[in-house]
Amino acid sequence: MSSLIEDLPNELLFDVFQYLDTRDLYESFWGLNYRFNNILRSLKDLSLTMEKNNPSLLTIFASRIARLEVNTWHEIDLIQFINLKSLILHRTTRNQITQIRPNVIPKLVSLSISLAFDFWSS
Repeated sequence: MSSLIEDLPNELLFDVFQYLDTRDLYESFWGLNYRFNNILRSLKDLSLTMEKNNPSLLTIFASRIARLEVNTWHEIDLIQFINLKSLILHRTTRNQITQIRPNVIPKLVSLSISLAFDFWSS
């Protein structure tokens, strides 16, 4: 007897999806069918590691991301992450640093910033 992922109940998919990075969920399941799109839209407290800018992914998931790790020099508007609790910036810009304020990211409780060697000279 063969089994398909589409045969699994929503509750089990919710449990499994909580362990996956948002980018992996998007690339693997978004657009598969209406049911999976609805499940993905229902997920909360998502985690995202950004290594490149992906506007489509951010449009769909930004408001539900709780943990964000940024590994890119691309400008990211942090105001779209209204439920962000943890922010890790490895490659950051001055603009991103200036966005880290309570009125922009009101739920932020954990912050880690790694500055580039030439950050202050530019």
